[in-house]
Amino acid sequence: MKATVTRQAEIVQFIASDATEPIPVALVPLDIQQRIGSLSGVVLLSRYTADKQRKHPEITAESYTWLQSLLDQGDRIYDKKHHVTVIHHREQPYMAVLKATTSGAEVYLQSFRRTDAKNIASLKRRSGDG
Repeated sequence: MKATVTRQAEIVQFIASDATEPIPVALVPLDIQQRIGSLSGVVLLSRYTADKQRKHPEITAESYTWLQSLLDQGDRIYDKKHHVTVIHHREQPYMAVLKATTSGAEVYLQSFRRTDAKNIASLKRRSGDG
């Protein structure tokens, strides 16, 4: 069975609502899935993260349409066992942070936002990659 992700209109509705059931917003690239120990091929957006994203008004429901491209093409920084930060250099760098549950049954989007060279360098240093 092929995993599917939520359409933009449904993401808009989820973000504006009080719905508590996580929704799928992207597919986990296979290399990330293997590295973070995930059994799931789907990235979920939780209510907690959707609410937290309000601190980043540059991330709109439309931004989620290119989240997949960011995950597929971005640079990976593995800093913890079930955790990855993916950085994509668009006009300005953006980052997405994914975390697999300990069991590997689910992968959640923890953060999706703009970043800068200073933050990227800090992330790489902390991971031992910079």
